[in-house]
Amino acid sequence: MDNLLTTIATDENHVVTTIATDNNHTLTTLNLIAKARGITNARKAASTIKTYRSVWSAFTAWCSSMSRESCPASPETVVLYVTARSDDLKPQTIKKHLAAISQIHKMADHPSPVQTGPVRRFMEGLRRQQPTATTPKKA
Repeated sequence: MDNLLTTIATDENHVVTTIATDNNHTLTTLNLIAKARGITNARKAASTIKTYRSVWSAFTAWCSSMSRESCPASPETVVLYVTARSDDLKPQTIKKHLAAISQIHKMADHPSPVQTGPVRRFMEGLRRQQPTATTPKKA
């Protein structure tokens, strides 16, 4: 999980091999890796990463209990997961779960199982069954 959340851009062999100079000082590969991770991690807020970890932990635990693959997950696995969670979670919270699952798949260089027809159709049906309350606008 931590490797997925700290994946950095690398060459096609997935190895950082560049040693650069900065003000005539050679930066070690480890320093470059640390710097790249810091820059990469800055693209997501700490609270978002915390949410992703929490969701991913719940998703992988559910997958394990159901003998299903979590990464890469199939669209069917994602639909079954959100079906299992739909009684306890509001559609908006389920959308956050789907966002986390999608992002972690992308970070692992897998296609997102969330951005597929079966998952989209399921969410459309869920929204119709569990509409969110709307607050009337003031005149």
